[in-house]
Amino acid sequence: MLFFYQKEKIAGLAISDEAVGLLLFKKSKKPLLQEYKKEHGLEKGIIQDGVLQDKKRFLKSLKQIVPPRLFHGWREPRKVVVSIPEQLVHYTSFLVPKSLALQPLEDTISSNLEKNSPLPFDQIIYDWEEHSFSDKQKRIQVAYVERGKIDDYLETIQKAGLHPVALEGEFLSIRRFLTSPPKGGRILLLLKPNRITSIILSGNIVSFSRTTGWEGTEKTLKKELLRIIEYYFTEHPRGPVIKELIVDAGENERLKVQTLETEIRRLLKITITELKFPSLETTSGALLGSALRGQVPRGKDKFISLMTPGTEELFHEAQVLLFSKIVNDFIIIISVILVIIFSLTSFYILPGFEKQKDEQIAIKRAQPATQEIAELEEEITGFNTIVEPLANIEGSSPDWVTPLRDITIRVRPGIQVTNISINLASSAVQLGGTAEDIGFMLDFKSALSFSGIYEGDLTIPFSSFEKDTGIPFTYTLHLKDRSILFPFKSSPPLP
Repeated sequence: MLFFYQKEKIAGLAISDEAVGLLLFKKSKKPLLQEYKKEHGLEKGIIQDGVLQDKKRFLKSLKQIVPPRLFHGWREPRKVVVSIPEQLVHYTSFLVPKSLALQPLEDTISSNLEKNSPLPFDQIIYDWEEHSFSDKQKRIQVAYVERGKIDDYLETIQKAGLHPVALEGEFLSIRRFLTSPPKGGRILLLLKPNRITSIILSGNIVSFSRTTGWEGTEKTLKKELLRIIEYYFTEHPRGPVIKELIVDAGENERLKVQTLETEIRRLLKITITELKFPSLETTSGALLGSALRGQVPRGKDKFISLMTPGTEELFHEAQVLLFSKIVNDFIIIISVILVIIFSLTSFYILPGFEKQKDEQIAIKRAQPATQEIAELEEEITGFNTIVEPLANIEGSSPDWVTPLRDITIRVRPGIQVTNISINLASSAVQLGGTAEDIGFMLDFKSALSFSGIYEGDLTIPFSSFEKDTGIPFTYTLHLKDRSILFPFKSSPPLP
């Protein structure tokens, strides 16, 4: 049962052209302790230049790293922060006044992307972070991706039994392990067997990023470093001087950097730092960074997330379903307790009060029934709110008498039905109204679910869960069998 709610566990899922990895930290304070970790190499051609090319083989590889259902340390739904190949992500940044409100800021960002994005604006997903710049200004860091390429990943990840709650680029994951930024700029070099991604950082803001192919030679590496430095000083002549080169690479690629280390120091006059994580038994900064984000409480997670709206809606739906399950579990427990109390009362307490009960009944009969009459009138008034409109519909559509009366007997106290309509073409009844509280709403839903005539969909605005009373709802009921409208005919009339 979900009556005792456990803290959610969120793992990191890192994806690159060469491999996929899954890492889950234990919910504990420092030091970080691994609860589950598995990495799996990808066959050539599954992902190429960051783009998912073969969904079927990618799904098969994902299932190689997902733990079995018997692994109880991470229960379903198994939520993940997804780190995608860096070459899919684009960046831009600009300054705005610190006092700029949220809506004007959103308009400024969308306008900037419409003008400057190399991708059509209606085909991108974007998010942003705010960074302090001066007393009067703040810098906005925007990241964006092509929607279609991201949707392919999310669809396949969900088929593998994982539930994405956030999505970010490789750099945004690695950034959590970077030391405090120096006064000057720095270069983050992501070396893979077949590509080089160079990112120039001013503080923690991306000033420039570039991904190019690489055949693995020291000559190509040196050429790319000089090219990106030249570009930086051309585009940012007044920008901070490059002070540090940070390298995130596999063992083979690290050797290439070490071979060039003396020459790089002489040419660029910078410090070279390698990202290493010996205590965590992995060389993937993206995997560690995404898993570390999973440790952040959801309410405090303000990092960039390049999720599609559809996936976020699935997450909110999961929250609503979890809330409903908790309420149902609570109702079951209370019902069991009441049954036990009633049984004990029947055997041990009621016989001793029979005489007292008879006396109370006699006294009650002698008293005016003012209170009972008022309560009965209130109940009749509430009943009429559903009966009267149903009667009008039955008068105009007599075939609907049986289905509508089935609704009438299932309306419970605490439910106010304010609108009833019938869609003859789809054989559907739509009820609109309000519930006194969430308990009455769930009770009404349960009553309708036991109907042998209908199957329905309950719609509750997400904002309604912030209300204690007067919760609006819409319930659409579809006939399971249309022949009930024509009990004396061999088949329904053609529409």
